[in-house]
Amino acid sequence: LLGQSVSISVLNALGSEVQSMVIGEVEVDLLKLDYRTWGIAPGWYCLVVKTGTQVSTLPVVLY
Repeated sequence: LLGQSVSISVLNALGSEVQSMVIGEVEVDLLKLDYRTWGIAPGWYCLVVKTGTQVSTLPVVLY
């Protein structure tokens, strides 16, 4: 992930985007992202991470 801007979107269970952020040219450790500071209600969400042409999707649970 180094040297590229990273787009992170959080989708709710209905597939609607509830939060997004772009991180420019830094190494992103997804395990260290503090989702609680995003002000999103608890529940299941889908985290979509885009770097260049790569798209990664992973489920997250917010408590």
